[in-house]
Formats: sequence, structure tokens, C-alpha cells
Amino acid sequence: MITGPVDTPYSLGCFIFDIYFPSSYPYNPPLVKLITTGNGTVRFNPNLYSDGKVCLSLLGTWHAGDASEKWNAGKSTLHQVLVSIQSMILTSDPMFNEPGYDGMRETEDGKVSMILNSVLYLSSIGLKLTLKSMICHISFICGG
Repeated sequence: MITGPVDTPYSLGCFIFDIYFPSSYPYNPPLVKLITTGNGTVRFNPNLYSDGKVCLSLLGTWHAGDASEKWNAGKSTLHQVLVSIQSMILTSDPMFNEPGYDGMRETEDGKVSMILNSVLYLSSIGLKLTLKSMICHISFICGG
């Protein structure tokens, strides 16, 4: 379980991940799946799909151009994966996780768009977290 960082739309949210270590680990990354999806109905972030896919170059589910972002059997760890999810995906500006949007961050259009979209996107995330995440966790813990 990873908790949402303070001062982000994910703050106070609890996110359960299923982590599987294939026989090729540590030469290949673990397989990580988000379980907190409201039974496949909620996509909390451009990098967290409603089917549970976690899009992260370290896991090999996103193809980054920089080799330093990819899994390195001699250096990469599960701790690095978990910290990357919390710090690089569960961010205060999740819309910029979407490819193509990061370059707009410093433009005037990007700032206006960010304000308008963030209000809608963040309020949507907050509502979904409130309604789905905790209900899902309570059901999971209580076995219902």
C-alpha cells in the first residue's frame, strides 16, 4: 500500500498494489498492478490505468529515451519502484504526467489550460478518491 503524498490530489488516499517477482528478478523488474481501481472503473492518473497497469519506465511499461530511467539489474530495487510511484506518478500536477503536456507547463496557454483543467481534474480525482478508494479498501479488508 502506498499513501498519497501531502499537498497532492492523492493526499490521504490509500493505493493498494499487487507486486509479483518473476523468476527473472532481479534481472528484470517486478510486475506491478494497481488494485485500487474501483473494480476497473476509475483511472486516477494518466500513468495509472483503470485495468491496473502502472505506466513507469523503470518497470518497462513506458519507453523512455534515457537509459538511466530503465531497470538496471545491478542497481534498481523495489524501494526505487515504490518511491518512483509515490513521487513521480502521485504528483500535485498529474495532468503533466501525460506525454506531450509537460512541454506546455511554462507557456501562457499551458498555464491557463493547467488552471482550468486542474480544477476539473483534481476535483474529479478528489471525488473519486472519496467515493471509491476507501469503500474499496474497507471491502477488501473486511472481506466483503
